[in-house]
Amino acid sequence: MASSSKDLVSQGLLTVTILTEGTTPQNKSSKANLATWIARVPTFHTALLDSVDPQPGMEAYFNLPRDNFIIVNLNTMVVDDIYDSDPQGALTRAQEIMAGM
Repeated sequence: MASSSKDLVSQGLLTVTILTEGTTPQNKSSKANLATWIARVPTFHTALLDSVDPQPGMEAYFNLPRDNFIIVNLNTMVVDDIYDSDPQGALTRAQEIMAGM
């Protein structure tokens, strides 16, 4: 999946994941959790930490469980889709969007 990032961006899409949970769903994600996530999971996207107070957590904001994968059309700067908890599903959806561009 890592090799797909360059292909996606060059074709006008960016995928971003927001790490919303730490080692358990009850824990907020930390910088250390993010580093572990990046090291373990082959990523095709940019990875960010969840927002902190006073901003709402992204699970609540997007009304989606767990980690969120946001697909952004770089030509229009519009969010084309949001996936939750499924990196491969987000990549597949991004490829579908690219095919329709």
